[in-house]
Amino acid sequence: MTAHPMLVTVDPLKPAKGQAGLMNRWHPDIPAFATVKQGEVFKLGCHEWTGGQVKNSDDADDIRDVDLSQIHFLSGPVAVEGAEPGDALVVEILNIEYYEEMPWGYTGAFYSLPRYSVLRRSRRTASCREERPERRAAPSSGTTARAAEHAFFSETGR
Repeated sequence: MTAHPMLVTVDPLKPAKGQAGLMNRWHPDIPAFATVKQGEVFKLGCHEWTGGQVKNSDDADDIRDVDLSQIHFLSGPVAVEGAEPGDALVVEILNIEYYEEMPWGYTGAFYSLPRYSVLRRSRRTASCREERPERRAAPSSGTTARAAEHAFFSETGR
């Protein structure tokens, strides 16, 4: 197995803000963090979207208290040699792995923020029973769910 270069190294247990190779928006004035050749295979470390604000505490307050001015962390930018502004690029994702020290995930629903929420037209509960009960997803085994003023779902284990 060939070792591919890691272009962005991330510590998922530390806040994303200040870690090299992470940004929270795409903008043409942000310089490339790394450059690759066309066809080159490489790895990127990624942080979760809140930049470390949500912890593995099974506490719904983590979702409620997310500072939405400090979210949407992205890895890069990565430039491709020979590509020009406006070119369409094809990127093939070959593998997605979790961090060994962080084998958990979550989903948050921010319906109290009308501009950002997919639930902006009504204040639905986490089960969304009002209009489409057939579309409600039941938690799988090994999943804990807690609904409060805000929705929070976490999954632990491997």
